[in-house]
Amino acid sequence: MDPESVQGAIEVAIRRYREARRLTEKVEQLESALERRAVIERAKGVLMERHSVSDREAFERLRDHARASNRRVVDVAQSVLDGHALLPKQP
Repeated sequence: MDPESVQGAIEVAIRRYREARRLTEKVEQLESALERRAVIERAKGVLMERHSVSDREAFERLRDHARASNRRVVDVAQSVLDGHALLPKQP
């Protein structure tokens, strides 16, 4: 093999590695987003059942509580699922 073909093979390998790494990172981001979404959906279900509210109202309660406590919605949702911060009934 001549040096030019070796150099070409190295460049191709580097590009493929970078692309594979980028795709792996993207997959991890999407999996994380899906996990956060699942936590939020389960917490909404708890709130809907416990407080007899709609899907939208349950999310609004999560969002409002998150804003009031300067937390992420997914963190509040996880607290609801853990039973630590079950949002009080609203009149």
